[in-house]
Amino acid sequence: SQRERLKAAQRDVLLDAQMFGDANFSCSPAEGTLWPHSEVEVIVQFTPDFTRDYEVTAYVDVQGASDRIPVLVRGTGLGPLAVFSYDVLDVGQAFCGVVHTYDVELQNRGKIDVNFSLVPPTSVFGAKFGFEPDAGHLAGGEIQIIRVRLCSDVLGNFCETFKWAIAGSASPVELQLTGHVTGPSYEIDAEVLDFGLCSFGFRYTKELTLTNTCDIPMRFGWRVPADKDGPDREFHVVPARGQILPGGRQKVTVEFVSHSVQRYTGYVLALDIPIVGDGVACVPMEAECVVPRLS
Repeated sequence: SQRERLKAAQRDVLLDAQMFGDANFSCSPAEGTLWPHSEVEVIVQFTPDFTRDYEVTAYVDVQGASDRIPVLVRGTGLGPLAVFSYDVLDVGQAFCGVVHTYDVELQNRGKIDVNFSLVPPTSVFGAKFGFEPDAGHLAGGEIQIIRVRLCSDVLGNFCETFKWAIAGSASPVELQLTGHVTGPSYEIDAEVLDFGLCSFGFRYTKELTLTNTCDIPMRFGWRVPADKDGPDREFHVVPARGQILPGGRQKVTVEFVSHSVQRYTGYVLALDIPIVGDGVACVPMEAECVVPRLS
């Protein structure tokens, strides 16, 4: 009858409301009939959505029994297992203004897919690094080669820890890079340029050699800070600027034409290296301009 069908529908709705339901655990079958002297297999499926412990209580409602049977269901969610081939990578010496590259491996040692992305660094040295790729996907057991690029215009020691966010994991994967950024190395074969006694208005020259002792090209510039400007300039450097290949040498000629009778003290030939700094080395210069005495 219609009344019986209505009661059956209401009973089904009530049973559905009492069915076990959880975001991370599910049971199949959720209901059924257990015949005398028999058993039934119930499959509990665990679907964690984060790396943590899970616990929930399910209740078995037996028709005709006054009390429900509690069943405690527990599980631990394991996140993706991603690691770098290095915990700490010491890159040693890196030259200022030069692009250096290094390769590291990001390994997925678990069975869960890994979605990774670099957390942008905020430190001074951290901003000098680049990573390719800086985000991606790794299937279980897969390895991704990540190219690390360093180009710094800041000198000094660095120890930078870069964090990589892993989807589904509360703890990021870390890669630490250490090293030292230095400028080009060089040698100057003169400690002082002494022009001695010079006649007024005559040209005198001195030479020195600048040697690039590092493994990268070195740009340079020479200047005499205390010299005059324009046509009154007394010191001329040839070449005033240029570039020396690794292991190369550059002969530098300093021409001096005095425009005043005096003793020249406190004059230096200053070496500038782009990016590294101005006046990174100074060679003192001495001279005394004299004129004939008439009597």
